[in-house]
Amino acid sequence: MGSTVAGITAVVVLGGCGPGESSGGGNPGCTSHYEQIAAAPTLAALKRELVAQTPRASSVRLVGRDGDKRNINVLSAKSRTLLSLDAWQLDDGSWTAEQWNQCID
Repeated sequence: MGSTVAGITAVVVLGGCGPGESSGGGNPGCTSHYEQIAAAPTLAALKRELVAQTPRASSVRLVGRDGDKRNINVLSAKSRTLLSLDAWQLDDGSWTAEQWNQCID
């Protein structure tokens, strides 16, 4: 029997860090941080941008909220998660979607 293993991006979300912020670990050369994936003037435009720039993506689903942060998944046509991201509305009213990059010491 053959099987195919689909790659899924795992994201570790730590409370307390917002867009562009970072969290240092024990290794001074290693800094956990958010990396911007997309930005747009509205949430609807952000969702369209994420689908347009992600290969095999067909939709975006809101999977949770934590205060002002929204947890979203970019999905394939078969509803498989391609990316798990955090999204925020910025002070100027625009939106950003960012992926947490965890530093492993």
